[in-house]
Amino acid sequence: MCTLTFLPSNTGFTVTQNRDESPLRGAPVFPFRVEEKNWLYPKDPDGDGTWMLTDGEYVICVLNGAYEPHERHIPYRHSRGLLPAIALEQIPVGLTKKDAEGLEPFSVFIFSKDEVTRYSWDASELWVERFDPSQPHIFQSAPLYSPPMQSMRALWFQEWLAEHADPTSEQILDFHFNGGDGANEINICMYRPGVQTTAITQVKVEDGKPTSYFFHSILSGKNITVQL
Repeated sequence: MCTLTFLPSNTGFTVTQNRDESPLRGAPVFPFRVEEKNWLYPKDPDGDGTWMLTDGEYVICVLNGAYEPHERHIPYRHSRGLLPAIALEQIPVGLTKKDAEGLEPFSVFIFSKDEVTRYSWDASELWVERFDPSQPHIFQSAPLYSPPMQSMRALWFQEWLAEHADPTSEQILDFHFNGGDGANEINICMYRPGVQTTAITQVKVEDGKPTSYFFHSILSGKNITVQL
């Protein structure tokens, strides 16, 4: 749940996310649907949650950690992977401090054609930030990436944007697979002993409706694209 980009276009937007986790974690189930709510997401069998959820209008994502690395104090009330569903159920409110209390630090993002909102819980306060939805953005997990690492990766993103005047969803997906300078521990698709990018997911929205949900498992090599 650790590198996330938002890419607006003239007709919609694309959200792409690299999930950096232990390779020993259970394989996600995709596509997982909640038909009565029009929800689609990859389901984490270990926590019963997800890192990227869409309902047709919104895309909700979660990253591990807030703004700084933190010490873990197990047990927590529930998995952070349940937060996308909680946030989606509560739009336009999103998340409240009550929702965050007792959970490990996190950052939850709500994306739509008119909104880019971040809710970050640092174990004491819930911070809310709003970003310009007409501009591209990159967000990263503080527990995995130090400030210098985040700055370097943000620079790669800016350089990539400078080379792609009218970027497509396929091109930003390529950045999530291949962006970086070749150093496995900080590449956009990263690898370290015990933690690595295990999956890459993308939701593309056009004219207020999602058109596709792409899921790629790094571990199995499996690609699944659901046309919506």
